[in-house]
Amino acid sequence: GTVTYDLSRIRENPFSYKDVMRAFQISDYQDLKRILDSFEEAGLVSAVKKSGKTSFTPSVWEKYKKLRQTPDYSEARREIQGLCPELNLEGYLKNPEKYLECREEIQKLSDFLWKRKKLLSERISVKERSFQIFGEEKFLEKKGSRVLAFNHISEEDLNYYLVHEPFFHLPVQGREQGGWGKGRGDQDPGEAGVRDTDGKQMAEAAAAAALPVLVCENKDPWYSISLALNESSTGKLFGIRLSHVIYGEGNKITRKQALTDFLPMIGSKAEKVYYIGDIDGQGIRMLYSIIEGNNAPVCPFLPLYREMLKTADLSSLHESDDQRGREWPEEFFSLFSAKEAEKLREVQRRNLLIPQEILNRGDYRQMCG
Repeated sequence: GTVTYDLSRIRENPFSYKDVMRAFQISDYQDLKRILDSFEEAGLVSAVKKSGKTSFTPSVWEKYKKLRQTPDYSEARREIQGLCPELNLEGYLKNPEKYLECREEIQKLSDFLWKRKKLLSERISVKERSFQIFGEEKFLEKKGSRVLAFNHISEEDLNYYLVHEPFFHLPVQGREQGGWGKGRGDQDPGEAGVRDTDGKQMAEAAAAAALPVLVCENKDPWYSISLALNESSTGKLFGIRLSHVIYGEGNKITRKQALTDFLPMIGSKAEKVYYIGDIDGQGIRMLYSIIEGNNAPVCPFLPLYREMLKTADLSSLHESDDQRGREWPEEFFSLFSAKEAEKLREVQRRNLLIPQEILNRGDYRQMCG
């Protein structure tokens, strides 16, 4: 018969006939029998026969068990068969639940491939393409990646590019180059060679583009180092000439290929990318995450790490907020002297934090002398 009672009102499983009478507020055994028979006929429950039957008539089983329901995917499969054959129809037919998870977006993608595929000839940004196909500019960067992967559709297939957020950065120009905002030094080294016809100037521009850059984890040290460099006569830090100081904005810099993507935007072809951050578990993990996640030649800026370590009085340091394990790459310790490495291991063991702010603008000014 037709089920007119909602089984979900009975929370127990298995459940007794008394649970049914209580849930549906019935006292008539004929009604009880009718309800339980309708549940059985619909394949929603089965009798627990070892529980035995009731003594009253019409008799029912003492206990019943809810059965797991197999969803009906017949309508979904009909829809899948009507999708554009460039999609993974076989995969969706085998896993219709995957189709139902993003049904509306998959239909929009199918419709786009059927009717507007020629628009893919022009390369546009990921958000522009996302809106063009799905009517929602953030879909491709969120759930859309799973939809594309399931359908074996790549970024290249949809012909879009990612637009990465730029980092705050300051060019380095010591007083010899006229300081900030003065003279030829303010020119973008990546563009300089295009504008200059003189061979010497082109060579200078190429050399400037190849200069190392310094990436700082934290904002105040980034700005103080930049000020010190541009106030100095040479624009050098520990004798090393830099083209830019970049603020890594904490974890933002750890995004895969973040530096590889960003450096060309500032005309840099840096042969070396130095990094400086806090000395604690999180700071060291960030350093190695950046090294591993970029094609750019990233390495720790050891002179500054050594100065931070030398300045630190371990008895007055606070414990790091980071509690995600205290393992540091062994390679990091090998970059320092035995005495320095011993102090670093004590920082690690006690989970201390040596913040970049242990050094200040005055310290940086001396390092630029």
